[in-house]
Amino acid sequence: MAWLTSVRRKTVYFLALAALGSLALASCGDQSALSLAREACVHVHRSIHEYDTALQEEGNAQRVRDLRAATIDLQKAEPLAASATSADGRWNALMTTLSEFGQVDEGHLIQALQAQCAVADSNQPGIQGIAHLAPIGPHHLRYPNIVASLVAST
Repeated sequence: MAWLTSVRRKTVYFLALAALGSLALASCGDQSALSLAREACVHVHRSIHEYDTALQEEGNAQRVRDLRAATIDLQKAEPLAASATSADGRWNALMTTLSEFGQVDEGHLIQALQAQCAVADSNQPGIQGIAHLAPIGPHHLRYPNIVASLVAST
């Protein structure tokens, strides 16, 4: 009979811990989306650095390796941004910009990605809506569209 009381006590403790855990997780929903967006932006920042490095390279082989590394980092960022958007729709601009990478040269996306990641990296998670306001157009481009010609010349 004593073992039955012990089992009941353990069950009650387990249920209490499970209830507290689910409350803690429910209160972190927005923070989870922000964390995912920040994790995506770690890859975005690394990709931009690799892209910048590639444009500075004199050797074509190293340039191609750096551009490939930049591409891989943006590909890693995309599912994280999609998960952030699923948790909180305010990260849709980041996800959409990353999803454009297959059709648009990274140089055309850098300014928008930097603006969207600046929002994620700030300590003000309530301002995600402004990230989509970054202007994108030929006169706003930081880099000319040269990646295709670099890769094609290898």
